[in-house]
Order: sequence, then structure tokens, then C-alpha cells
Amino acid sequence: NRPYFVIDLEEIYTLDAVNVQNYYTPWAAANGKSYPVRYYHYNVYTSVDGETYTLYGAKTDDIPSYFSTTFESSTVVKARYIKVEGTYNSKNTAFHLNEIRVYGSLYQEQDADYTAVNAAKDSIPSDLSLYTSDITLSCLML
Repeated sequence: NRPYFVIDLEEIYTLDAVNVQNYYTPWAAANGKSYPVRYYHYNVYTSVDGETYTLYGAKTDDIPSYFSTTFESSTVVKARYIKVEGTYNSKNTAFHLNEIRVYGSLYQEQDADYTAVNAAKDSIPSDLSLYTSDITLSCLML
């Protein structure tokens, strides 16, 4: 099993970016201590329903964890849930997460574009008598 965190945004958002900051020890260098550089690998997933997740981004490089990683999408991504799944820690088997920042805006259903429908409707003459002729209907009642 891979460790993971799930964040519920409580509403559906259109995402611009997700920024992940893992654990690091900035105080070590400030106090003259030397620790091995720690780095993580992980996947970031998004979901609208909390059941079906889609990969949004993956960190697979060995860049030290004191640098955060920002993922952006070239397509529109809607999400209520953000899942960060740890796949590797260079120091131990735990997965540490300091902060997740989600950038985007509240998703709003777009009204359908009725431009073509309205243009077609506006082109219909108001005097429909041009298209009708006298019609006589007869009914036989028994």
C-alpha cells in the first residue's frame, strides 16, 4: 500500500494549478547540521466524486524536498478532491507532506450557447402567412 492524503475542497473547482510541499529540515542548515538531502516521488490525482481519480501530475525526479513542485494542466480540469499518493521517500518508508496549495476558481455550469438558435429564430419572418395556404379540415362525426 502506498500512503496518500485526500483533500476535500467541499465544492467543485476548475483547477489552475496544484502545488505540493513535502517535509524538509530548513533548521538543520541554519544550525550548522548536515543531513542527507531528502526527496520524494509522488502522484497527484483529481476527482469530482471521490471515487474515480485521474492523474493530474507526477513527481519522479530527485530534486530535494525543500523545493515545492507545481503541477498545471493544459486542459480544463474540474475537481472536488485532490489526492497525493507517495511513491518514494529517499530517507525512509514514510511519506511526509507539509503543504498543498490548490489554485483555481469555483466551477459554474456554463449556459448553453444559443447564438445559432437565436439567429435562426430571428431569421423566421413574423408573417407566417407567406408559408401557408387555405386549408379546410373536415371531420366526420359518428
